[in-house]
Amino acid sequence: MSATAPAKRRGRKRLASTEAILDAARAVFLAEGYRAAGMRAIAAKAGLAVGSLYTYFPDKAALVGELVERILGEMAQAVRGGIGRAQGATARLRAGPLAMLDFFGARPLDFALFQALRKGELPEAVERRLNGRLIAALTPMANAIAAASGLPPKACEAEAVARLAAVVGALLLDSTGRLAALGQTPAALVAHDVDSFAKRFEDRR
Repeated sequence: MSATAPAKRRGRKRLASTEAILDAARAVFLAEGYRAAGMRAIAAKAGLAVGSLYTYFPDKAALVGELVERILGEMAQAVRGGIGRAQGATARLRAGPLAMLDFFGARPLDFALFQALRKGELPEAVERRLNGRLIAALTPMANAIAAASGLPPKACEAEAVARLAAVVGALLLDSTGRLAALGQTPAALVAHDVDSFAKRFEDRR
């Protein structure tokens, strides 16, 4: 047997435990809120002794920071991928918001956690990481807007944030059940938003 085999097994076991802890933390943060959530509750949800939990994450801030890094990092990757696969300036302008919608639409618990983490509740270091990841997702959207529209950089940044707001607003309304009552879906609303936005620049050509 290779000497590295036990180490590989330990690595796989630790990775599986880390994923279980993050799933448990997400559930506890959603149920109790970040401030009220405790490491003991997270450990119990993950099926671990609290002492074992501390060997993975030193505190609650490290746990929520890892969750934020993963969720928003993967969202940024999805946005970049969507824009990268699109052909033509208008298609790239549309691709970012639609990729963001698809990402959060497929991961409702991650979206719920994203909108539940209020500014001021999180440690400052985690806030900086969250904002950095958001900027990483919005920057390629702003660049695509610039290429399609010719707007100045600050206007492109504002329009990228507006597209984020459209995605979050549509998903939030959908989560209440009221969007369906109005005869709409998140996909239809976001498509309408990006199509209306893109048409402003198509009409100039």
